[in-house]
Amino acid sequence: MQPIEFQATAFQHTIKIPDYVPDGISFRVLLLVEDNLANVPNAETIKAMEDVNNGNVQRYDSLETMWADLDSEDA
Repeated sequence: MQPIEFQATAFQHTIKIPDYVPDGISFRVLLLVEDNLANVPNAETIKAMEDVNNGNVQRYDSLETMWADLDSEDA
């Protein structure tokens, strides 16, 4: 087995393998995670990002309407 080192950032739990890695090849993955995971989004944030990516968002006619809706949720 030959080592190939590359860096990647996960997006939606996936990473892109470099093009020079042939299709159909078996490989092992060693995942090195930073010690400080405080900036890792929680499940609610991930769901919100997925909703935005999929176009599942509420639209408002104006900023004032959006704020009024947000304020009404606090009550």
